[in-house]
Amino acid sequence: MTEAEWNASTNPVAMVRAVLAWDEDRKHRRHGRMHLTQRKQRLLALAHCNDVLNAANDQRTIILPTLRNFADNDHKDDLQAWLDGISKPQIKQDDEIRQVKEMAQLLLAPRKDPIALAARLGAASPPNKNYHHIRDLLSYPPDQETLASQVFQWSDAIKKSASQCYKAPGQTEMTGLAMLLEDLPSPMQYHACFEHCRERQHACGCWVLDLILGKE
Repeated sequence: MTEAEWNASTNPVAMVRAVLAWDEDRKHRRHGRMHLTQRKQRLLALAHCNDVLNAANDQRTIILPTLRNFADNDHKDDLQAWLDGISKPQIKQDDEIRQVKEMAQLLLAPRKDPIALAARLGAASPPNKNYHHIRDLLSYPPDQETLASQVFQWSDAIKKSASQCYKAPGQTEMTGLAMLLEDLPSPMQYHACFEHCRERQHACGCWVLDLILGKE
């Protein structure tokens, strides 16, 4: 998949297949880090559930922190407990909860299947933002390999700003990080980073924050 095709794609399955192919090639060459890690798959599910759950849904304040904890720390017990509780016959389930349940079941499955996850994201109720989330979390993997090979000098202020953005990736916080990146020496080296920070939509664990904070 070319960069133009990647940026224009609205097909999560095709995008995930492309990333898996890049990761497989990288594995054979024993070069670079993997892109579609288990953590990134969990963050994709978290971004989707954040979109799905209406602000008035009383489960939102329960499941989103649970998914966030699972995404970052692989703590399964709380997510399994929520899934067990919400699956009881007496619990009323609307379409939002059913979609979140399906995500939780995929994430807790003994054998992880990124294609099944992508297919579920592709079949999500409109509006479908999941292809945007894939680009936000992974960028264009060949570009990521180039960026990862460079030695960046992140100041303490940039690391602190990135850490704050990671906790709450709002547009105001990300714009502040972009301004710090633009003030660095040789700003064109960081052009892709601060351009991404100025975009409107950001999921937890976007590729710029992970690059700065050293997360995979």
